[in-house]
Amino acid sequence: MRKEILDIIEDRQKQLVHNLKNALATYDSSTDLDEESTIDLDDLSHQADTQDLKNEMFQKLNMEEDDLKQIRTLRLREAEVVKEGAVIETKDAFYFVGFTFSPISHEDKKIFGLSLNAPAYQANKDKKKGDSLVLGNTETQIINIY
Repeated sequence: MRKEILDIIEDRQKQLVHNLKNALATYDSSTDLDEESTIDLDDLSHQADTQDLKNEMFQKLNMEEDDLKQIRTLRLREAEVVKEGAVIETKDAFYFVGFTFSPISHEDKKIFGLSLNAPAYQANKDKKKGDSLVLGNTETQIINIY
C-alpha cells in the first residue's frame, strides 16, 4: 500500500512540475518583446508584469522540484510510527508525513500531506497502529502505518 500511495503522490508532483515548466515556456515567449520597435508604454508595462509573474512561477517551480526530490528520498523510509516519511492509514484517509499538498482522491479515500511544522504532526508524533490520530477537533483510529 505504501508504494501505491507514494506513486500517486509522486505522479501528482511530477505533473505539477511539468505544468509549471510548460507555463514558464509560454511566459518566455510572451516576455520576449523587442523594446526598440515598441513605443507603447502599456506594452512595456505589461512585459514587466509578465516578467514578475514568470519570476514567481520560477520560484514555485523550484519549490515543487524540491518537494519531488523530498518525496523520492522519503519513499525509502518505511515507518511503524508517525514520523517523517510515514504513510498513515485511517478509515477515511491516508496521510503522508513530510509536507503539505492539495488533497488527492484515491478510490474511496483522500490522501493528505501533513507538514512536520503542523501542530497535528507534533500532537501525533510517534503514535502507532491502533492509537488515535488527532487532527484539530477530530479523532480517528490509525488502521496502519507504512
